[in-house]
Amino acid sequence: MEGGSSAVVFQRLSEGDDVSDFNCGHEDTNEFLREDALEYLKRDVAVTYIVKESGKVAGFISLAMGAIKVTGHPRISIPGVDIREYPALKIGGLGVDKKAVNKGLGTLLLQFAMRKALELKEEIGCRFAVDAYPNRIGWYRGRGFGELYSELGKRDTMPMYARTA
Repeated sequence: MEGGSSAVVFQRLSEGDDVSDFNCGHEDTNEFLREDALEYLKRDVAVTYIVKESGKVAGFISLAMGAIKVTGHPRISIPGVDIREYPALKIGGLGVDKKAVNKGLGTLLLQFAMRKALELKEEIGCRFAVDAYPNRIGWYRGRGFGELYSELGKRDTMPMYARTA
């Protein structure tokens, strides 16, 4: 996407990246990228990867280690495995700027994260998780994720998961 080429280049967010104009239409997501992503990187909480288009940040995904709690969740329990939490690569944030929507960038960001999860799976064991905002549940469901609960209830986000292949 950078420089008009069709190749998508993922790079770690750094101090020199201008994210001030990024607007995906969801203020919490915008705020995370603008105010928290670099601090999370510095403190080893999460790593944010960006994709640029014409020199501007067109999309991002933030990844962190996490866990999927499985106690009482037959949907994701593995028969014969007595474990309370599965290790997971967690998507801490994913956003595509309004100027870059409908180009498949969100799916490319998700595929990038899934490749990272597959790499981790080979080294340390890993599944894949996200806390999806209600308006994004269908988007993740369409990409192979399942809901951890049958309804949102009082939660702001829906924990969702996907198995690494």
